[in-house]
Amino acid sequence: MANTKVTTGVIKDDAVGADQLAPNAVVTASMVDNAVTTAKIANDAILTAKISDNAVNNAKLSSNSVDSDQYVDGSIDTAHIADSQITSAKLDTNIAVGGTLTVGSHLNMGDNDILKMGADADLKIYHNSNGNSIISEAGGGDLFIQATNVQIENAVGDNMIVANSGGAVNLYYAAAAKLATASGGVTVTGVLTATSLDISGDIDVDGTTNLDVVDIDGAVDMASVLQVDGTITTNGNLDITSAYPRINLTDSGANPDYSIINADGIFTVYDITNGANRFVIKATGSVGIGTSNPESLVHIKAADSVTGVIKIEGGKNTVTSAGEINSQLDFGSNDPSVNNTGNIGGRIASVTEIDNGAWTGMAFYTFTQDASPDLSEKLRITHNGKVGIGAAAPAKPLHLKVSSGWATMRLEGAGDSGGELEFYATSTKKGSIWFGNDGGFNVRVNGADDTIKINSSRVMAFGGANPLGTNSGTIQAGGDVMATDSFGTLGTHLQIVYTAGTDQELRILRSNGNRVATFTESETFLLGKTASSTTTAGFQASTNDFMCYTNTSTDTGDRLLILNQQNRSSGDLLQFRTQGSNVGIISLNSSGNMVYGGQSDYRLKENVNYTWSATAKLKQLKPCEFEWKSNNYDAVNQGFLAHEVAAVVPQAVVGNKDGVDKDDNPSYQQLDNSALVPLLTKAIQEQQTLIESLTARIETLEG
Repeated sequence: MANTKVTTGVIKDDAVGADQLAPNAVVTASMVDNAVTTAKIANDAILTAKISDNAVNNAKLSSNSVDSDQYVDGSIDTAHIADSQITSAKLDTNIAVGGTLTVGSHLNMGDNDILKMGADADLKIYHNSNGNSIISEAGGGDLFIQATNVQIENAVGDNMIVANSGGAVNLYYAAAAKLATASGGVTVTGVLTATSLDISGDIDVDGTTNLDVVDIDGAVDMASVLQVDGTITTNGNLDITSAYPRINLTDSGANPDYSIINADGIFTVYDITNGANRFVIKATGSVGIGTSNPESLVHIKAADSVTGVIKIEGGKNTVTSAGEINSQLDFGSNDPSVNNTGNIGGRIASVTEIDNGAWTGMAFYTFTQDASPDLSEKLRITHNGKVGIGAAAPAKPLHLKVSSGWATMRLEGAGDSGGELEFYATSTKKGSIWFGNDGGFNVRVNGADDTIKINSSRVMAFGGANPLGTNSGTIQAGGDVMATDSFGTLGTHLQIVYTAGTDQELRILRSNGNRVATFTESETFLLGKTASSTTTAGFQASTNDFMCYTNTSTDTGDRLLILNQQNRSSGDLLQFRTQGSNVGIISLNSSGNMVYGGQSDYRLKENVNYTWSATAKLKQLKPCEFEWKSNNYDAVNQGFLAHEVAAVVPQAVVGNKDGVDKDDNPSYQQLDNSALVPLLTKAIQEQQTLIESLTARIETLEG
């Protein structure tokens, strides 16, 4: 056969049999899916090792194929038992429980089925066929029912027997207690019927007792009403016990009747007729008179329209001298240092002010423990309302007197609050002095804003809602501030007057009304002038300028005078400074003449040059003739235009051409003619040198 591949088309159908297959020639990949059928598997050919884990499920098991032989011991647990599958038929009639039997719901037992307990089954609990429930103790011991409290009720829940632990035991009839035990004995509610009653101790009766003759050796304890028409005499105790025991006191006349009651531990004297509590003592010991709820140890409340509450009346019939005590209220002290008679720590007393006792005042005493302990008067209120602190006879409505040192009074507010002293006239507040939480001391007049204020920095101001404002270190005034002499007379002293209105000003006036100085609203200061004007004499200072105006109406008017009163032949009359430096001086020289100039000391100068040319600059200057626009000057003047000089000698001119100030008003240039002196001097020197040179040449030529 040629070396070619054998294809499927070359092999005849059914030509390849088992003999033509080599051993292990058929592998998994050569088998068609589902080619191995049951007929192709030999018996017992599939072993356990050939079955995959979890391959056998319920679908592969035939019905009833698993029996008890296939169960492994302990393989059936609670989870494999269906609910309600274990019935009584599957349980033994005798089940022994070695431990605790826990019943989740009910343990049902039929009639005459007995729950037996004890080794000999002495205790039996069962329900018989007659409908009775029985607890039977057949042994020789006792039957104990143990609980903190024991309560036996009927089928509808009414009490029959109630026994409290270590306490009362009550027997009930129709849910009402009839026999009750207590620490003091037994209480019977209702009628006690007995053929014989022998009582060696107390009798406790809840109802009304109606006895003709009673001879009792012990105490009578009544829990309800004891009605006695006559007198009750007892050599022992009379105990009345109930929920609200009371004693009624009935007057045979038309006067009010009263009850003495103990209600919830509150002792009360009750006015039956008027339906009001008159006297109360609470369990805490608080006493109330006229109130049912005393809020302090003693609380007295007057009825409506009653003005007098407490009256303390002394027993003295005659007052012989001033200072005697008519009546007093003393306050005791447990302090061992209070060693006066009665340990009295304080006293309030009514004291006579004159011998006949017609005037009386109130005095307050305190105890002082020192070298000489005493109970002495510290405050007096007189019959006419004067108050004396340390003064038994106050001379003023409030009189403070001390035995030594300064007399002081302290007002202290809460937290940051201060104190205030108010002044009234005919119920109207007229003023006050107060210290606020801002640390300032204030005086107010007629209910207005703060009139005087002194802050914590000891700065004082006058007038206004906030006189200090934000200006620290100033004094402000809402009205006139006047200086007076020691006798309070104005005389010729000055006044500082603030004028309100459209043109608000601060003025300094003489007492005759003549104005000395003015501070205007536009921040202008006037001295010797009443208004900003160029026609009135005086000084005027605005924000940027300081001006002096003289009287120009006449030739004889005063001029601006600068005087040096020192007795010397020379010296500075007026200095000009900027930024602390002297930039100009008007002085008196040794010849007695005034000299003006700027600083020229060589020690202030550097880079000194003597070789500059002045003639060329001098030729650029344009001297001119002119007239001033002001009508005050008619003459023709000679001089320069400042802006033209500035182009040649800038140091001689101050200001800029066409300059204006901050208000767009013209700011005129100024010319310092003295600055031209060096230029003229140098030009003359240059010309003189030239003249001398030309003169020498002429002399040479003329030889």
